[in-house]
Amino acid sequence: MATTKDVDESPHVSEQHTKTTFLSTKLKWRIEHFNEAIRFYKVGQSISSNTFVLPHLGAVWILDVYPNGNKHGAGCTEIYLRLAGFQAPNGSISVDDTKIGAMLEFMYTGAVKTEVMDNIASELLALSDKYAVFSLKKMCETNLASRLTKTNVLKRAILADRSLAGKLKKACVNRLATDGRAVLKSQEWEHLKTEKKYLADELLELLVKDHPCFANMHEEASEETK
Repeated sequence: MATTKDVDESPHVSEQHTKTTFLSTKLKWRIEHFNEAIRFYKVGQSISSNTFVLPHLGAVWILDVYPNGNKHGAGCTEIYLRLAGFQAPNGSISVDDTKIGAMLEFMYTGAVKTEVMDNIASELLALSDKYAVFSLKKMCETNLASRLTKTNVLKRAILADRSLAGKLKKACVNRLATDGRAVLKSQEWEHLKTEKKYLADELLELLVKDHPCFANMHEEASEETK
């Protein structure tokens, strides 16, 4: 099981990080010492907030949700979330209960089950970037970096670029040092050159910088992109 002790905190948040709305799902979650059922309600319902501190996360919001707009009305629920805030003018994020559940488990235990992390690490990386849960984000990077192959390295490089996951991107470059020639002949590379040429160029430049023996390959690939 991975824990927060395995990773360092990171101050980096990508451009996709914004304050977010409540999600409309049927999720209910109970974790260790917390007796309150945790639910995500639809946008527009009344909330108030307070904070408390967890050792591995720092400040966490306690959100009181009033479905009927009345603090004393039926259905008032307390929700515990990482301090990220709630605001989005155009709808809600699309995620399923498994990913939200894994993120909440991490928030209160500082860990994610290995089999869960292995199955949804990519989705959790995007979600933890969105909610600015930095220690979980770094944990996801570590997991994904440890399972790179020549068939998934470009897909994960795109994910790393979108989420500002520097450790994962560096691992992708190192993987290219092993499988670069095969990857550069793949359809995925051709697609990357077309759709995200800036990223293809960056990966090649980082490859040559960290592994000078690949300078010729950089020149060959650059000629192909012209």
